[in-house]
Amino acid sequence: MTVPNHAEPVTRSTAVTPCDHVRESAEFIAAHSRDITIPEAGIQLAARKLYTRFQRTPYARAVWKSHELNPQTNDARTVDWIFLIDTLNFSFWSDTHRPGQSGGEDETYAVRYRGRDYTGYWALCAAVNRALDEGLPCTTATFMATADDATWANIFRSATAETIPLFETRLRVVREAGRVLLANYDGSFTNFLCPPASNGSLAPATAQPNDAPTTVARVLDAFPSYRDVASFHGRTVWFCKRAQILVADLWACFDNTGYGAFTRIDDLTMFADYRVPQALVHIGALQYSERLRCLLSGGTATTGFQPTFEVLAPGSREEIEIRGNAILAVERLCQAIRTLVAQDNANSGGGKGPVVMVNPILLDFYLWDLAKEQTDQLAYIPIHRTRTHFY
Repeated sequence: MTVPNHAEPVTRSTAVTPCDHVRESAEFIAAHSRDITIPEAGIQLAARKLYTRFQRTPYARAVWKSHELNPQTNDARTVDWIFLIDTLNFSFWSDTHRPGQSGGEDETYAVRYRGRDYTGYWALCAAVNRALDEGLPCTTATFMATADDATWANIFRSATAETIPLFETRLRVVREAGRVLLANYDGSFTNFLCPPASNGSLAPATAQPNDAPTTVARVLDAFPSYRDVASFHGRTVWFCKRAQILVADLWACFDNTGYGAFTRIDDLTMFADYRVPQALVHIGALQYSERLRCLLSGGTATTGFQPTFEVLAPGSREEIEIRGNAILAVERLCQAIRTLVAQDNANSGGGKGPVVMVNPILLDFYLWDLAKEQTDQLAYIPIHRTRTHFY
């Protein structure tokens, strides 16, 4: 598959948001998929189980701050931290550790911070926090745009022999983002969210809420590296993973207030990566063909699963099928859970109110946490591996 030129602004109708395009793309991908299905019985069973869990232990946006590496303050510095993290939030899977194969775990890229080693996405958060503790203003636009290769290499330094993946790509996208902030937003993503008033004073963080889908569209227009689209069966398909998770992280961190106040937040979709699809297969909301399972594990239909792995090219049919079907599966799970909530409310005479609040963001967060916390239990499901700056 040929991926469109992401350096050019994406054309869209003013009446249709990127989130609409993502949902339409997911439906289209599912309708043309060969190796993935979304079993309705699996959706209903998973929805019931998730609903029961959420009734026992509510899962809300406040969970975001329960992660020890996430900021605990609601200020402009936190906005810029989130923007830097989501600009660099891609491609953390290891070249050395291959699921199903002994050895290699000790060589996976890891960041040592405050006496603990972090891997994957949390390694990035640890690296940024470590740099800030060491006095490096890495979340500022000037630093992002001008820090040299050696400085960034030191920020990303690993506790193991494996270095951070796609280092050169990370330098390109972070410098690009810094230049855009300096040129258009007075050096801070806060000014993207709350433009300065006409009299030159900065708009307060308590300004009117931003519209979530419109903010995603603005991110896509302003920052080329966020334009996550591909080509599938002769048409452009949309994913917008990092643009959407940027808005979602702000919403969750600021608890829908101040810089993180958004209308139409439920219009966002899940954030198509490589961990959430694994969790969806585990709970029965996605079903991979035997061919795809063998491909992802490095085997064949004849040899079965092998202790190796297969790297899927960006824009390959299998990669697009996985991402698109994951988005649609989460949409259907959300709808099924909302139906259960409505049924319970109706049965109780409407007096109980909503028992569970669910949207694609929260369900994505929950499934991602599940996949990370139960890595060993989910190891029987191979994750797809694609080197790309989109996720």
